[in-house]
Amino acid sequence: MIKTGAHKCPNVKGKMQAIYTDDVIIGALKEIGEATPSDVAKKIGCNPVIARNKLKVLAESGAIHGKNIAGRWIFWV
Repeated sequence: MIKTGAHKCPNVKGKMQAIYTDDVIIGALKEIGEATPSDVAKKIGCNPVIARNKLKVLAESGAIHGKNIAGRWIFWV
């Protein structure tokens, strides 16, 4: 697992949760290469849903590339 650089912020229920920055997500993707959200989640130690959502937003903004192939998302830098 890589050093996440994540910081803790309160969520809507007041509980503290890790917030994974764009740099952390992109850095993990650079280290792995072409990857699924689960691959990135394992690398940084977060939930795959969090990784998928962050990766999709980054892909929509043009920071990374992503493609849905037969219902499975793949991302790369």
